Amino acid sequence: MGSGAEIFAIWGYVIANTIQGQVELNPKLLSALIGMPEDRVIAAIEYLKSPDESSRNDECGGARLVQEGRFAYRVVSHFIY
Repeated sequence: MGSGAEIFAIWGYVIANTIQGQVELNPKLLSALIGMPEDRVIAAIEYLKSPDESSRNDECGGARLVQEGRFAYRVVSHFIY
């Protein structure tokens, strides 16, 4: 909440496309789908990978995403919520 429209757009994509706690985030694809410059997509993904001390889930320091492959990410709280 309060992180800006770009984070909101990427997080919405994550929520809509997560399967079994995993999501694929290709910045070139997301750039075209959302209409956001690729560097901003990358910055939003980096933000979602970073620790969040305000998170209700302390796993992974509150990070929302953990990168597991080139474009593969684990959505940390997927199974909780």
